Amino acid sequence: MTKPQIKLLSTAFARHKLEEDQLRLILRNIGHVESRKDLSNTGLEDVMAFLEERGFPKGRYWRMQVENRGRFANSRQRWEIQRLALGREELLQTLVIQQSYGRVSDASKLRPREAAGVIEALKAILAREFVTIGAVPMGNATAEAGAFRKDILTPSHVPSPPVCDSMVPLSEEEIPF
Repeated sequence: MTKPQIKLLSTAFARHKLEEDQLRLILRNIGHVESRKDLSNTGLEDVMAFLEERGFPKGRYWRMQVENRGRFANSRQRWEIQRLALGREELLQTLVIQQSYGRVSDASKLRPREAAGVIEALKAILAREFVTIGAVPMGNATAEAGAFRKDILTPSHVPSPPVCDSMVPLSEEEIPF
């Protein structure tokens, strides 16, 4: 958990005037952890939704996060889609419509599996653009083999970090095992 998340949780517990044993009970039963620092993002959402039902914080934000979990693409998937589709809004809309079989045109309304499909399609498009625009094969290896030089400049429209880093084969020294 991040410091702002811990602060938010502490504020919520303080507003409810919970004692330490009540706090531990909520963390154990709802968050499935012993300490607030051990909470995952989903655990934090569950605990905050529980506290939100009891009046703080006001609104339905946390309850909607929990309710929509698994129903729509999560925030990480939406962020990755936006990062990969930077400057390609028309392409993104087309991919979203194709992946959802015409159900939606907005990436935030995709189901998790559909969002994963859009992400993989965008990665493949970026990889093809990299190969087409300027990748130079090393030695007599072909582009299909995936052997590329590191010193090639990537096009300016490819978001950072470029997809090409994963296409460079590791040397004997760089293999982690």
